[in-house]
Amino acid sequence: MIAVDVAFAAGCYRAAARPGLSCTAGQEWPPSPYRLVRALIAAWKFSCPGMGESEALPALRLLCGEPPSLLLPEARPGSGGGARFLRVDASAPVRLFWGSARPRRSEAERLAALLRNLRYFGGTGSWCDASLASGLPPGADRAANCRPRRPSRGEGAALVLVPEEGADPGRMYRDMEPGGGALPPGSAAVPYDADAGALPPGSGIAPRAGAR
Repeated sequence: MIAVDVAFAAGCYRAAARPGLSCTAGQEWPPSPYRLVRALIAAWKFSCPGMGESEALPALRLLCGEPPSLLLPEARPGSGGGARFLRVDASAPVRLFWGSARPRRSEAERLAALLRNLRYFGGTGSWCDASLASGLPPGADRAANCRPRRPSRGEGAALVLVPEEGADPGRMYRDMEPGGGALPPGSAAVPYDADAGALPPGSGIAPRAGAR
């Protein structure tokens, strides 16, 4: 199992609910696993110049398997300075679980290095601290409060943009808006179910077009 923690150091998360739209059209929540992979690719390109493709891409592919389950902190709509965002507790990270992932030690170490270099996840003000969660007992992913619907049919509580299973991370380092209203390359909009209170009222969701 892989578990990734992302804490928002400034206590806010700001990201558009749909590619190509401004945050005033709706806030993305939960944070998109697809956006996380793209952010890690950017961290690799700009902050880890000594890590080659043969080292980085296998680590990133660990996050391109089945959609992760999520343990979400409370998020409340907020605004300030003409901007809209979601308020979150800086000490309560979003935790993403890839329950079936079985990383090699070297892959886990490189993924941890990429996460240490991730400082920004989302729009303006979405500063973050990210890490691999360690020391978790078997079955820790059962604590998730937001999970991909099985089978993935119907709308669910939210549509979440995730890496398409088996996607090539190298294709994801592109503009989020591919044009023509299509989903970004290497992504899929997957329906998720959430426990009561896990999703803030009125929060935006990922685009409905292309849901599987």
